[in-house]
Amino acid sequence: MDSPLQFSDAELGQWDGQAAQTMTEVVASVGDGVRSYYARGRCPRCDHATVAYGVLDSVVLRGSNAGGATWGGGHLEAGWVPGRPVQLQLRCNCDHTHPDGPEGIKGCGAEFNLTTQARQAITP
Repeated sequence: MDSPLQFSDAELGQWDGQAAQTMTEVVASVGDGVRSYYARGRCPRCDHATVAYGVLDSVVLRGSNAGGATWGGGHLEAGWVPGRPVQLQLRCNCDHTHPDGPEGIKGCGAEFNLTTQARQAITP
């Protein structure tokens, strides 16, 4: 699907306030050494439905040694503890093609932070 709104990789954090309202489900789980996240809702910039998720066996650290890697549309901080807040750095992952977007990249380019409480993963 095409969208008239141009791709923009505007400064991270510009959409945080709106994302807190438009992303309707945000879950971060930790258990057995694995951290996972799931977020869905509407992008605060383009207003298209978006979903970001990832399952990790390692954690991307922020700071001078951070690789800036993203997994399934998100970036994770170290130190997840059940019941404590964690910050997710997400980007729009809608199914729309936005003009001037990089080849093979979905979404409008908006990046935003969401904070949620980590929960204990349910293991069989």
